[in-house]
Amino acid sequence: MVCGCFDPELNPAAPTVVLPGFGVSIERWADVFALQRNFVPCFLKRDTSVWEFVGSYRVRMQSRDATEVAGHANAVNRPGDVSSILYLDREA
Repeated sequence: MVCGCFDPELNPAAPTVVLPGFGVSIERWADVFALQRNFVPCFLKRDTSVWEFVGSYRVRMQSRDATEVAGHANAVNRPGDVSSILYLDREA
């Protein structure tokens, strides 16, 4: 993965907590990101075609724990729409 682009409407705690949805491509790229060890530039969507660079991050941990996933999904009004949780760390 070369960068992360996250919509705060779907991921309000991004870039430190990212909530991938469902779908073959979405879940595959979440897994790729979780396994790679290099930091990647991350951006937050601020408006249509407007992205803000917020630093370089990598995944510290990925969780698929059903209770944990449901808690995060419900907290952001996305029940049943989150496949895992990615916890990211910023490059120092």
